[in-house]
Amino acid sequence: MVKRLFVLALFVSGLMVSAPAQAAPILTTDTDDVVGTVIFDLLGNPLAFDVAGASTATITDGAPIATGLMFSVDSDTGAFTDAAFANILSFDFLFATSTFDATGWSLAALGSEFIVNDPLLLPFVAVDFARFSFLTAEPIFSGDIAIAVRALYALDYIAAPEEEVSEVPEPATLTLVGVGLVAAVRRRRARRAA
Repeated sequence: MVKRLFVLALFVSGLMVSAPAQAAPILTTDTDDVVGTVIFDLLGNPLAFDVAGASTATITDGAPIATGLMFSVDSDTGAFTDAAFANILSFDFLFATSTFDATGWSLAALGSEFIVNDPLLLPFVAVDFARFSFLTAEPIFSGDIAIAVRALYALDYIAAPEEEVSEVPEPATLTLVGVGLVAAVRRRRARRAA
């Protein structure tokens, strides 16, 4: 009976243990200085937009990976560089993907590498998630009717997409499962032989 429980415990623990999932890196600005103006129609579609300014920024994935500068390149593109210019990432903001709520605005940002020497920054070379906070918002009128909203916004963060992680058992787990299966097969053969 004790042997059966031991084999069962090995088998169950082998099935339950797997490699932990990895979190995605995130770029956060330190100040509200990467700002822009956007004009939305009343349905929430962006009509005109502009990004300007620069801010110190940090990329973390649990712990800090890189610190540097996030700055505007043109009206719809921002870039990040670390202090040594060893890693430079570009983000094209895809304003057509905009969604917004009462506190802010989200959209997709197409990340691309200009120079990337740190492999921990490579997850940003994808379609990322950008979040902005509204600093001000004011209606635009045509006569007495509001036809659009002009908003001043600041970049809060850009998050790399979370990697799809398949649950891969560790080698020790596979060994435990294998030992449990071999013990079960031997026990079954011994019963049939007797």
